[in-house]
Amino acid sequence: MNGLMFPSVLVLLLLLPFVAIFFVWRWRVRAALLYSLGDAEQLAGLVNTIRYSRRVVKLALWFVAVGALIFALSRPLWGFEAAIIETRGISVMVVLDVSASMDAQDVNPSRLEQAKFAVRDLFTALAGNELGLVLFAGQAIIQFPLTTDTGAAESFLNAVSTRSMTRQGTVIDAAIRSAVRGFEAGRSGTQVIILVSDGEDFEGDPLRAADEAREQGITIYALGVGGTGEGAPIPVYDANGQIAGYKSEADGNLALSRLNEVVLQQVVERAGGRYWHLDGGGDSVRTLVNEVGDLEDGLLGSQAERRGIERFGIFVALSLLALSVEMLLPETTFNEVV
Repeated sequence: MNGLMFPSVLVLLLLLPFVAIFFVWRWRVRAALLYSLGDAEQLAGLVNTIRYSRRVVKLALWFVAVGALIFALSRPLWGFEAAIIETRGISVMVVLDVSASMDAQDVNPSRLEQAKFAVRDLFTALAGNELGLVLFAGQAIIQFPLTTDTGAAESFLNAVSTRSMTRQGTVIDAAIRSAVRGFEAGRSGTQVIILVSDGEDFEGDPLRAADEAREQGITIYALGVGGTGEGAPIPVYDANGQIAGYKSEADGNLALSRLNEVVLQQVVERAGGRYWHLDGGGDSVRTLVNEVGDLEDGLLGSQAERRGIERFGIFVALSLLALSVEMLLPETTFNEVV
């Protein structure tokens, strides 16, 4: 691998002619001062001891020193070496509820949009770690597997809506099991599931799924989304995305969706984590990020990489050598006077 890390530095080579002009100017100034100091015949004898060929050599040495130093600054590379690049961090699977109840607007602008804001903040704060996303309603799917590409993760997140799932419901247990399957078996690093849901109308046995995750060394944290009041109606949207009405119970009464904090708290207690009610101010997310950030990281992966070998040291040594010779080389030769 040959080349320069900073080739633009070579523009400094244009300074070399000015170095030559400076030395010629300095020689002339010194000569003029010398002739102004004493007898012309005596000074002529001294001047005759100056070897102008040596001045040329000294100037050449300055050229070499300055040029070599400029090349050193450009960080030349040639040859290569193999290096093992290790990535360390934690593996985080975010499990996001996209059931119809997440459209409820008891928090602004809706439960799902507030949840997406929180997950986006999580992705940003945990950048550099492995991040994955599981979506669930009446079924669960891995929206994207574990990745360190935060930009791609956010792109997938932006497209999420309650219409991402055709089958409705809240299968928290299936979502947890999907997240567990998303972790690479045998990985030594810390593995975390962050459940973001309103916990409403859950199906299956989420506590058993939490136990299974804990047995595999996986910790579950949860963010509860929704107001803590009497509940909120669930909007029904038309083909244009406008609210056409609200869901009703079988008896015709308006259906109200309530945040079920109890089930979320039970899940995290069984899996060794903590629960927070998601607030609009972001305090719960910051607390969660701090707690996850304190967990011990592990080896996420390693890969071999070819790196160019920097050779700037050769040019620095050459510059110092040229300057040393220039300083030791005299301009004059003193002959015996007969």
